[in-house]
Amino acid sequence: VIRNVLKGVSVHHAKQQTYEFVAPTDFQFIRGYPEFASQVVAAQDLRWETIREKWDESPMARTRFLPDMEGDSVMRSSQLPVVLQDQLCAAIPMLLQEQRVCGVKKLRAWLREDKRAGIAAQAADSPEPELLRAAEMAGMAVVNSTLILPSTGDKNSDPFRGLIIRELKLQNALQKPDLLEKAREELKVEISNSVYNRVLKEFCVFRSNAWVLRTGNE
Repeated sequence: VIRNVLKGVSVHHAKQQTYEFVAPTDFQFIRGYPEFASQVVAAQDLRWETIREKWDESPMARTRFLPDMEGDSVMRSSQLPVVLQDQLCAAIPMLLQEQRVCGVKKLRAWLREDKRAGIAAQAADSPEPELLRAAEMAGMAVVNSTLILPSTGDKNSDPFRGLIIRELKLQNALQKPDLLEKAREELKVEISNSVYNRVLKEFCVFRSNAWVLRTGNE
């Protein structure tokens, strides 16, 4: 449904699970005709609410093929209507592009408070597994209950970033000598101090002579 609505007026970025409108927002028109703009927004909200209610009444709204932890598609039961789940998957990358690392508590707060979340705000009080699953479906990395932006578009640091995320899924504390050695063996590169510090400090804290993952709720 969402793809049909946005087709022709936006470009779909599959990796980030986001849509970019072809035409920029006409803020001059909005400032010139605020009453009309408010009516359009209200009409859109009503339309999304109608779609959500229809899906709530549908048996298919709670069943969907979802990736399991190994990446295989399996049929799982979801408490979220498919339309709302799609909106949540589209909203989460927006937050991670800004925060880079985020805990469930901060995610809930952002969904409630940031208007960009749109109807995904209705999922703010969903069970934690639902929110984490949506993050995984959106292509975000999930370590315990922390969401991490898996890629920044920087070819110099993203491979090392991926290695760090993988290691955090395997162990709670990381040591610099081990990480540098793994980078030499697997990435075939020598990681500079600038890249090392930038990546680790982005979503880890140094504690008791080791790097540990931040909660993301700071």
